[in-house]
Amino acid sequence: MKAIEAIAKDMGVTQAQLALGWSIATSDTSTAILGFSRVSQIDENLKAIEVLEKWSPELEKRCSEALNNTPEMELNWRTWKPEHARRTEQYQ
Repeated sequence: MKAIEAIAKDMGVTQAQLALGWSIATSDTSTAILGFSRVSQIDENLKAIEVLEKWSPELEKRCSEALNNTPEMELNWRTWKPEHARRTEQYQ
């Protein structure tokens, strides 16, 4: 995924740090569980906080466009009106 690699490089972080920051930035996330197989990876994963501190509507849009995998929202079955994407509403 060259676009995500370019975004991470522009920010001076790894793709893993960008992914963790992206995950934490969404209001749908209540807990982020870090995975690692070496102790040194703990510090690397925690640098995702730097990504979170830089998160903005522009960065959200850039990542969303690069991934191009935003799910289509269904109907709100109580009101029968289309739902809007929850992930992007916090940045509008």
